[in-house]
This record gives sequence, C-alpha cells and structure tokens, in this order.
Amino acid sequence: MQLSILTIVTLISAVMAGPISRRQNVDVNDASMTDRDGNVVAFNTEGVYQANKEAGV
Repeated sequence: MQLSILTIVTLISAVMAGPISRRQNVDVNDASMTDRDGNVVAFNTEGVYQANKEAGV
C-alpha cells in the first residue's frame, strides 16, 4: 500500500514539473561539444592540435 501511494505521488509530481525548456540550438547532424559552463556549442576545428598531421602520419 505504501509503495502504491509513493508511486502515485511520484507520478503526480512528475506531471506537475512540466516540460523542460530547450536551451541549446545546435543542429543534431553537426559536430558539437560543451563549453566550460556546460552549454552545447558547435565544434570549431580551428586551434585544435593535430599531432598525427604534424608528424606526417
């Protein structure tokens, strides 16, 4: 009985929480990464150190 009441209360609180607002606008098909604040940003290849390219591999 206690588990049933807990389940109902949990479901009600989940419904009351409402939808999560979208805060990132990076396309899914593009390369992306996160910045130091945790925001998703488009991946920028400039300034990336490529050891294999420098070594001629």
